[in-house]
This record gives sequence, C-alpha cells and structure tokens, in this order.
Amino acid sequence: MSYSIGEVFNISKGTGFKLQEGAQQCFIINPIYNRSSLRLSLFPNPTTDFIYFKVENFNYLNLSYILFDLTGKTILKGKIIDIKSFISLKNLPSQSYLLKCFRGNEENTFKIQKIN
Repeated sequence: MSYSIGEVFNISKGTGFKLQEGAQQCFIINPIYNRSSLRLSLFPNPTTDFIYFKVENFNYLNLSYILFDLTGKTILKGKIIDIKSFISLKNLPSQSYLLKCFRGNEENTFKIQKIN
C-alpha cells in the first residue's frame, strides 16, 4: 500500500472539460496474495467458545497452530491432527486474536474475534 502525505492542488482547464480544481489525494492499494499451498479455513468466526479447523484434502501431516493476542504474546500452541481438531477459547477474554497455522514454510494467518 502506498499513499501521499499532504495535499496536491490540481486545476484542469481545457476545451470540452469542466473546470476541475481542489485538493487531490492519491491512494494505491496493492493486495497481498497468499502464495502458500496450505488450504484451510476456520469456523465459526466470531466465536464464543470454539474454533474448528477445516483442512482441504484432509492433509493433516505436520500441521500446527499458534494463537497470539494482538500484542504478539503466545496464548496457545498445538497440532491439528484430524477432522475433529478445534481450539477452546472459552476461558479467554473477548478480543481479537491472530491464529497462525503452518506446515514447514507454508503458513496462513487468521484474525479471530472472541465474543461473549
């Protein structure tokens, strides 16, 4: 993502064009693509108690997770071992968390919202 700081004043005059003047602000947004072949999803989100994992092609080999709070503190760690894998957030406070799922150098990070 890039942006300009400050304002650029712009006046356009010409045949067939209306007078256009005023402050212009430029925003260019570049999406970040996930280049990982790791395909999984979490549900429900937001949640009150549990987060369940759904892994595409049921490939659970060496699949792990780390749950962080937004300050970067590690809250939970574990392995995703089968179709019934889940994380209990029942005893955690209501706030946003980051859940990093990884296998080797492949990783996906999800924002989880815990609500009461």
